[in-house]
Amino acid sequence: MKAFIITALALTVSLTLPMLSAASEAKSAFQSLGKCERKFVQDFLKVERYYHSSIDGAWGKGTEKAIVKYANGRSVSNIIKRLGKCLPGGARLSNAYSLRPNLSDNLHSMHYTGNKNFTPAYNSCLNELPNLLEANKIKVKSYNDIVNLFVECLAGKGQIRVEEKMFSKILDAIEELGS
Repeated sequence: MKAFIITALALTVSLTLPMLSAASEAKSAFQSLGKCERKFVQDFLKVERYYHSSIDGAWGKGTEKAIVKYANGRSVSNIIKRLGKCLPGGARLSNAYSLRPNLSDNLHSMHYTGNKNFTPAYNSCLNELPNLLEANKIKVKSYNDIVNLFVECLAGKGQIRVEEKMFSKILDAIEELGS
């Protein structure tokens, strides 16, 4: 009986210790970030359906559980380091996008797959663009006039434009986590 209790205790410790270690590492790495970066980590985990609490940048059981579960045995510090980004102006992964106009004057977009509302908003604004130009009596002097009106339309639908180079780096870092 004594051997059984010792074996059970040893098994419990061996299963619990790595999770406690990961949680401790996660807390330390998370708290070393600024508030905006902590909110970004929570936003990412929420979009990926690991985190179910409010995005407040605070450490708690929900954040701990989400980070450890997402890490799935990988280095928590490395994951938080890669996710320790900050989007400007209230943008989140669930409402941020970037426009990449090219030389042929076509609007190309870039957004995180977790931004489920972007494609409907983008298509809606494309359809509304002729009416917006007419309603605002805008004489198009440059391609930027159209882009600016398009960006305003998307903002009215809750989408926030982020500078392309910065957003591209953030999405690349997230993609590296998945591989």
